[in-house]
Amino acid sequence: MTVTPDLTPLPTVADRADAVATDLRRLATSDGAPSTRELVDLAAATAAITVTLLETALPAVDEDEPGTGEAFERAAELGDDARRHLVTAFHLIAGVHGIVSVRPPTT
Repeated sequence: MTVTPDLTPLPTVADRADAVATDLRRLATSDGAPSTRELVDLAAATAAITVTLLETALPAVDEDEPGTGEAFERAAELGDDARRHLVTAFHLIAGVHGIVSVRPPTT
């Protein structure tokens, strides 16, 4: 019987990191300042990478360094909270832009 090793999310994380790096380079070399939407989206993508890496480390961390598992779990939770807050911020910004775009001009 052949045992298949557990799949690792690292190739997916590497692809995400490449996409974030490409987007960051594009923003850094474009004319003018990046939009708030672009920056918040980039921050959320970066936070998602951090959460995935921490969650990947969790199964082995207590075996390698006893007593540190709870700290890593909390770090992953905080990273996920940060990502969710960034997504919420993005939605609020999009809502404000939508309201402003349909509001009648005032004189």
